[in-house]
Amino acid sequence: MIHALRSKLKNYVPPTRKLEMLLEFVASFFERSSIHGLPHIMAGHRPLETFIWSALVASAVYGAAVLSSVTLARYRDNPTVISMERDRFSWNTSFPAATVCPTDKINMASLDAYLENAEVKDKSGFREFLVSLSRAEYGNFESVVPYEEVKAEEYMGLLKKFQFRFRPTVTNSGLNGEQLSLMETVTEMGICYSFNSHLAAYNSFEYWKKGSWNLLPQNETFSLNPLDGEVFANVVNISSGFQVQGT
Repeated sequence: MIHALRSKLKNYVPPTRKLEMLLEFVASFFERSSIHGLPHIMAGHRPLETFIWSALVASAVYGAAVLSSVTLARYRDNPTVISMERDRFSWNTSFPAATVCPTDKINMASLDAYLENAEVKDKSGFREFLVSLSRAEYGNFESVVPYEEVKAEEYMGLLKKFQFRFRPTVTNSGLNGEQLSLMETVTEMGICYSFNSHLAAYNSFEYWKKGSWNLLPQNETFSLNPLDGEVFANVVNISSGFQVQGT
């Protein structure tokens, strides 16, 4: 017991000595640090110079904290952000297209009303098949419930017939609050709705159904320039869950 007590007394460091060791460590870190400004604080200059360097370093830390908080708030409030790099030669830039894909693809009330009077052998099987088909993507085609009474070329027609009515409103800060419409298109996530896109019309069900493969008149899109500042699009009045794809 006496031996253990002697060992503790030998390793005992007074609180004042601990504080001195901490200050020595901080001073050594400042002197050897590669962070610009810290070595100047401990360089032994006049008190005024030390104060100026301390103020500059503190201001830099404060500025970094403010910018980080702004970036974090923007990510939290606007998780889907499309950014583009521009140079002085490209003054006007087209606003990037965005595609919104609702998670609800089938109007269940319309489907149930149809099944009440339809001459379908297996109504519950047809219902499960159509719901699973509407949720099909490239990654889960195997989850589609088999239903032999419907041919593959009729799939899109059925999805259109019982399509969920997705009618949101789009406004953009670059158009003085003018309301815009979404163009229906078919993607790997099913029936979606595209905004400010020239290509969406060529992936629509109506275009593929015609089979004409003709060029369509370009729909009107809008451009922006660096003087517009931060431009954003708002999609409101959404009656379903959704996912956003940027192009």
